[in-house]
Amino acid sequence: MLDVQVAGPIGDIQIDTQFTTKAGTVTALFGPSGAGKTTIT
Repeated sequence: MLDVQVAGPIGDIQIDTQFTTKAGTVTALFGPSGAGKTTIT
């Protein structure tokens, strides 16, 4: 298992999220343009 936790500001927005995924699998982030998906990578 891989535990991922991201916290901090992205522009004017504060984020704090976490999720767990299985190693060796593909995990995707979905969201509208400008939501900060690329910033997390």
